[in-house]
Amino acid sequence: MNILKEVAPTQLKKEPRKGSWGGGDQCVNWFMDGRIPLEHTGKSEISSFEGFGGSYKFALQFKGPGSIIFTNEKDFDVPLYISYMTKSENYPLVELTVDDKSITLNPKTWWLRHVMQTKQIGWAKPGRNELKINPKTEWQLPFRITAVNLCGACIDFQDDLESYE
Repeated sequence: MNILKEVAPTQLKKEPRKGSWGGGDQCVNWFMDGRIPLEHTGKSEISSFEGFGGSYKFALQFKGPGSIIFTNEKDFDVPLYISYMTKSENYPLVELTVDDKSITLNPKTWWLRHVMQTKQIGWAKPGRNELKINPKTEWQLPFRITAVNLCGACIDFQDDLESYE
Protein backbone atom coordinates (compact mmCIF):
# COMPACT_ATOMS: atom_id res chain seq x y z
CA MET A 1 0.00 0.00 0.00
CA ASN A 2 1.35 3.42 -0.94
CA ILE A 3 0.59 5.82 1.92
CA LEU A 4 0.60 8.86 -0.37
CA LYS A 5 -2.20 7.36 -2.46
CA GLU A 6 -4.20 6.77 0.72
CA VAL A 7 -3.99 10.37 1.96
CA ALA A 8 -6.48 12.70 0.38
CA PRO A 9 -4.66 15.30 -1.76
CA THR A 10 -6.40 18.07 0.17
CA GLN A 11 -4.66 16.90 3.36
CA LEU A 12 -1.19 17.42 1.94
CA LYS A 13 0.33 20.86 2.45
CA LYS A 14 2.15 22.38 -0.51
CA GLU A 15 4.64 24.13 1.76
CA PRO A 16 4.79 22.25 5.07
CA ARG A 17 6.53 23.56 8.18
CA LYS A 18 7.43 27.07 7.25
CA GLY A 19 9.30 28.65 10.07
CA SER A 20 12.64 29.14 11.69
CA TRP A 21 15.17 26.81 13.21
CA GLY A 22 16.28 29.69 15.36
CA GLY A 23 20.06 29.38 15.42
CA GLY A 24 20.02 26.85 12.57
CA ASP A 25 22.21 23.77 12.24
CA GLN A 26 25.13 22.46 10.21
CA CYS A 27 25.39 18.70 9.96
CA VAL A 28 28.08 16.79 8.08
CA ASN A 29 27.44 13.05 8.05
CA TRP A 30 29.44 10.49 6.03
CA PHE A 31 27.97 7.34 7.62
CA MET A 32 26.03 6.30 4.49
CA ASP A 33 28.31 7.35 1.62
CA GLY A 34 31.86 7.78 3.00
CA ARG A 35 32.24 11.26 1.52
CA ILE A 36 33.73 13.63 4.08
CA PRO A 37 34.07 17.24 2.90
CA LEU A 38 36.00 18.22 6.04
CA GLU A 39 39.77 18.38 6.34
CA HIS A 40 41.19 15.70 8.62
CA THR A 41 44.77 15.24 9.75
CA GLY A 42 47.02 12.82 11.60
CA LYS A 43 46.37 9.10 11.82
CA SER A 44 42.88 9.31 10.29
CA GLU A 45 41.32 7.52 7.34
CA ILE A 46 37.90 6.62 6.00
CA SER A 47 36.96 3.02 6.75
CA SER A 48 33.96 0.91 5.81
CA PHE A 49 32.31 -1.84 7.78
CA GLU A 50 29.31 -4.08 7.34
CA GLY A 51 26.08 -2.72 8.77
CA PHE A 52 22.70 -4.36 9.27
CA GLY A 53 21.43 -6.37 6.32
CA GLY A 54 24.80 -6.55 4.60
CA SER A 55 24.99 -2.87 3.63
CA TYR A 56 28.24 -1.01 4.20
CA LYS A 57 28.63 2.02 6.47
CA PHE A 58 31.51 4.49 6.72
CA ALA A 59 33.44 6.20 9.49
CA LEU A 60 36.50 8.37 9.89
CA GLN A 61 38.73 6.24 12.09
CA PHE A 62 41.62 7.43 14.22
CA LYS A 63 44.41 4.93 14.86
CA GLY A 64 46.32 7.64 16.71
CA PRO A 65 46.21 11.40 17.29
CA GLY A 66 44.53 13.48 14.61
CA SER A 67 41.99 16.20 14.03
CA ILE A 68 38.95 17.31 12.05
CA ILE A 69 38.75 20.92 10.84
CA PHE A 70 35.32 22.50 10.36
CA THR A 71 33.75 25.97 10.15
CA ASN A 72 30.99 27.40 12.30
CA GLU A 73 29.21 29.72 9.87
CA LYS A 74 27.32 31.49 12.65
CA ASP A 75 28.53 34.64 14.43
CA PHE A 76 28.00 33.03 17.85
CA ASP A 77 29.16 29.92 19.69
CA VAL A 78 27.05 26.83 19.01
CA PRO A 79 26.84 23.40 20.67
CA LEU A 80 29.13 20.87 18.99
CA TYR A 81 28.06 17.24 18.67
CA ILE A 82 29.78 14.25 17.14
CA SER A 83 28.33 10.91 16.14
CA TYR A 84 30.60 7.93 16.72
CA MET A 85 30.52 4.15 16.78
CA THR A 86 30.09 2.40 20.09
CA LYS A 87 29.82 -1.14 21.40
CA SER A 88 30.17 -3.01 24.69
CA GLU A 89 33.87 -3.49 23.94
CA ASN A 90 36.47 -2.88 21.22
CA TYR A 91 36.78 0.94 21.33
CA PRO A 92 39.43 3.05 23.11
CA LEU A 93 38.97 5.87 25.58
CA VAL A 94 39.60 9.09 23.68
CA GLU A 95 40.44 12.66 24.63
CA LEU A 96 38.57 15.26 22.54
CA THR A 97 39.72 18.89 22.53
CA VAL A 98 38.02 21.94 21.01
CA ASP A 99 39.10 25.52 21.72
CA ASP A 100 41.54 24.34 24.42
CA LYS A 101 38.76 22.57 26.36
CA SER A 102 39.08 18.78 26.68
CA ILE A 103 36.82 15.93 27.66
CA THR A 104 37.45 12.19 27.86
CA LEU A 105 34.92 10.08 26.00
CA ASN A 106 34.35 6.40 26.68
CA PRO A 107 32.62 4.94 23.60
CA LYS A 108 31.72 1.68 25.33
CA THR A 109 28.05 0.90 25.89
CA TRP A 110 25.89 -2.05 26.87
CA TRP A 111 25.05 -2.81 23.20
CA LEU A 112 26.54 -6.08 21.94
CA ARG A 113 26.67 -4.81 18.35
CA HIS A 114 28.04 -1.65 16.78
CA VAL A 115 25.71 1.31 17.29
CA MET A 116 26.10 4.96 16.34
CA GLN A 117 25.76 7.37 19.26
CA THR A 118 25.60 11.19 19.24
CA LYS A 119 26.90 13.35 22.07
CA GLN A 120 27.58 17.00 22.74
CA ILE A 121 31.34 17.33 23.24
CA GLY A 122 31.67 21.11 23.57
CA TRP A 123 31.01 24.38 21.76
CA ALA A 124 32.23 25.63 18.38
CA LYS A 125 33.30 29.26 18.17
CA PRO A 126 32.51 31.33 15.05
CA GLY A 127 34.82 30.59 12.13
CA ARG A 128 37.43 27.85 11.83
CA ASN A 129 37.51 25.17 14.55
CA GLU A 130 39.71 22.15 15.11
CA LEU A 131 38.50 19.05 16.93
CA LYS A 132 41.57 17.22 18.21
CA ILE A 133 41.20 13.48 18.74
CA ASN A 134 43.68 11.58 20.89
CA PRO A 135 43.00 7.89 21.66
CA LYS A 136 44.22 7.16 25.20
CA THR A 137 44.05 3.35 25.21
CA GLU A 138 44.54 0.61 22.62
CA TRP A 139 41.68 -1.69 21.66
CA GLN A 140 40.66 -3.95 18.79
CA LEU A 141 39.17 -1.09 16.79
CA PRO A 142 40.20 2.55 16.39
CA PHE A 143 37.90 5.40 17.48
CA ARG A 144 35.40 5.94 14.63
CA ILE A 145 33.49 9.20 13.99
CA THR A 146 30.55 9.27 11.57
CA ALA A 147 29.36 12.91 11.76
CA VAL A 148 30.07 16.42 13.04
CA ASN A 149 27.00 18.46 13.97
CA LEU A 150 26.74 22.14 14.93
CA CYS A 151 23.35 22.88 16.45
CA GLY A 152 22.59 26.57 16.91
CA ALA A 153 18.89 25.69 17.18
CA CYS A 154 19.68 23.57 20.25
CA ILE A 155 20.34 26.76 22.19
CA ASP A 156 16.65 27.62 21.80
CA PHE A 157 15.17 24.14 22.07
CA GLN A 158 17.21 22.32 24.72
CA ASP A 159 17.78 23.12 28.34
CA ASP A 160 20.33 20.37 29.01
CA LEU A 161 23.29 21.77 27.06
CA GLU A 162 26.71 21.23 28.59
CA SER A 163 28.70 24.34 29.46
CA TYR A 164 32.21 22.79 29.22
CA GLU A 165 33.74 25.71 31.12
